[in-house]
Amino acid sequence: MTQSADQFALTGRAFRIQFRAEADIARGICCGRIEHVRSGDAAHFATVEELLAFVQFCMTRCTGGAKTGGHKETEAVVD
Repeated sequence: MTQSADQFALTGRAFRIQFRAEADIARGICCGRIEHVRSGDAAHFATVEELLAFVQFCMTRCTGGAKTGGHKETEAVVD
């Protein structure tokens, strides 16, 4: 792989996560916003399960070869 191909592959596994002020992981309060770096797709999450579901969704889509360029934002990820 070339350097640019390596960088492209890495961005498929890169996420930006912003936790809300009231998030307290130790107490099980996990809420905020997550964005997939490559596609720009984003979602708000209220639980760690929703956070991980979005990560799984994006990584599955990237491994399947689908590319998006949409900056879509959702409130929650549904199976």
